[in-house]
Amino acid sequence: MTNLMLFAITSILYSCLWFAYIFITNPTKWREYSKKYCLKTFAILALLCLPVNIGGNIFTVLGNAESEKSLYSVASLYGKAGYDAFTLIGPVNYQKAGHDVATFAGIATYQEAGNKAIIGLGIAGYQKAGDDAITICGLTGYQKTKGNAITFVGFAGYQEALLNAGLVVGFAGYQKTSQDAITMLGITGYQKADCNAMIHIGFAGYQRADQKAVSGASLVILQKVRDKTRSFAVRSTLESDS
Repeated sequence: MTNLMLFAITSILYSCLWFAYIFITNPTKWREYSKKYCLKTFAILALLCLPVNIGGNIFTVLGNAESEKSLYSVASLYGKAGYDAFTLIGPVNYQKAGHDVATFAGIATYQEAGNKAIIGLGIAGYQKAGDDAITICGLTGYQKTKGNAITFVGFAGYQEALLNAGLVVGFAGYQKTSQDAITMLGITGYQKADCNAMIHIGFAGYQRADQKAVSGASLVILQKVRDKTRSFAVRSTLESDS
């Protein structure tokens, strides 16, 4: 029943957007379009929005749906699946799955997964995963995970992880983790780690760690490890005594 409602709403919405586009771009010729053309256009859009259920897995081009198993789409705004939810291109406003969610190119406003939340190229407004929250190339507004929160290339506004929070290349506003907070190349405003806080090349405003704070070829304004502090540190390793 849910998918029937989503199918009807999505088909009508996309049809209205299409006809609005025609009206805006060709206002003088609007009346020349026949009823047959309008019905044909609606039928094509409805077909593209159709969620086809094959053995519990749903396949669609533009449709929005909920699946008891996995959901595969080319471009969906909404997807909820018991196992995996995959979208080829965005924007995706909502993805939730019991295992993995992934958007390969586009914008993901919200991703929640029991295992991995992935965006390949684009923007992730929020990612939450039981294992890995990953943005390969783009911007991440917020990542939260029980495993690893990783941004390879781009901007990470906030990362929180029970294992490792990592930024390979780019900018991280805030990194917080129960183990290691790592920036390979870039700028980190704040790093907080229960184990090690590390920046290899770049700049860090503040590093706070329980075990070790490391700055490679980078400048750290303030390093703190338990009761030890160090200011304007370059090629510095500050370790706890215990």
